[in-house]
Amino acid sequence: PGRCRPGSRSGTVMRAVREHGAPLVDDPGRLAGVVPAGVDETAFLAARRGQHTQFVTGIVAMAGPGRPRAKLLDVVPGRTRSAVEQWFSGFCDPAWRDAIGTASLDPFRG
Repeated sequence: PGRCRPGSRSGTVMRAVREHGAPLVDDPGRLAGVVPAGVDETAFLAARRGQHTQFVTGIVAMAGPGRPRAKLLDVVPGRTRSAVEQWFSGFCDPAWRDAIGTASLDPFRG
């Protein structure tokens, strides 16, 4: 119980998530109007015997003109500078990067 098995309903749910989510992630329009951007790391999988804690970094469009709330743009594996640099340099249009006026680390920290 509680574990995913091939052919189970959870496999059907993940297939639906991928089918619905892939076009949203691949849409370059989701990056339009992002001026302040933020990055925030978080533990994704807790440590267990034989495996260290796994981290991911969220790339966030911060609230700004025309965007009343922050919006998650992407999640990249790891929590290193190079992971974030690879996302910004390899995924994004240079003109889009140049338009970002502010970048924030841990933007939701109290």
